[in-house]
Amino acid sequence: MVEVGAVAYQPGVAVGGARAERWIALSDGGNGLEECGRPHFPRVAVVILDCYHAAEYLSDLANAWCGADTQAGET
Repeated sequence: MVEVGAVAYQPGVAVGGARAERWIALSDGGNGLEECGRPHFPRVAVVILDCYHAAEYLSDLANAWCGADTQAGET
């Protein structure tokens, strides 16, 4: 599993992740994924488990903020 963390780090560096002060990690909650990433992603401040549910919460927020019947609330 440690190899996965090393490989996953490279795309983040390529888009400027090394300049970020803090990182937010998304994980599907697979066994050991969170721990395998810690050595390679030391700036992770929080891990959001199950991206699907996080996206649902963001959708609810967008609907509440922009209105569920608006195009902005749906996108």
